[in-house]
Amino acid sequence: MSDIQATATRFTNLGAQIIVAPTEVGTLGYYAVALDPVGAPLSLWQPGTHDGMQLTGEPGAFAGISLLTDHSAQAAAFYRPALNWNYNPGHTEFRLPDHSIAATSPPPGTPTAQRSLWPVSFASDRPDTDAKQALQLGATAVRQDSNGDVVLRDPTGALFGLTQHTR
Repeated sequence: MSDIQATATRFTNLGAQIIVAPTEVGTLGYYAVALDPVGAPLSLWQPGTHDGMQLTGEPGAFAGISLLTDHSAQAAAFYRPALNWNYNPGHTEFRLPDHSIAATSPPPGTPTAQRSLWPVSFASDRPDTDAKQALQLGATAVRQDSNGDVVLRDPTGALFGLTQHTR
């Protein structure tokens, strides 16, 4: 994003709460942390000398995000004007300006106080094998989707996914 301060102001005007105001990170850029109107925490980044994620299309690299919430329509009402994302309720997904997709679905498991999250998925050539290794390192299994993607919870409780990546 090119103007993190304007984005933070727009977020606030649309019902989000700014937890960490836009803050300079040396010459790297600026970050902010917000809670969207459905309670999902997310971070914002304005590049300086560090653009952000550089590695893509490789095992272990960022593979996507998804919004886990019981309130997809309310989230869509926020993200459309906040970040110019389009929402396709038939496919329960956001289409981002760069044409990537962020899926949305209900959170797994039993209801908790924190019901809305933006977990990250990582590319994997072998999600089953990588999930077994994560389990040995203290993660717990949450679910495996029919497409082979795996959702896990790390030892601190954070959700993350392993997404099938083929070269």
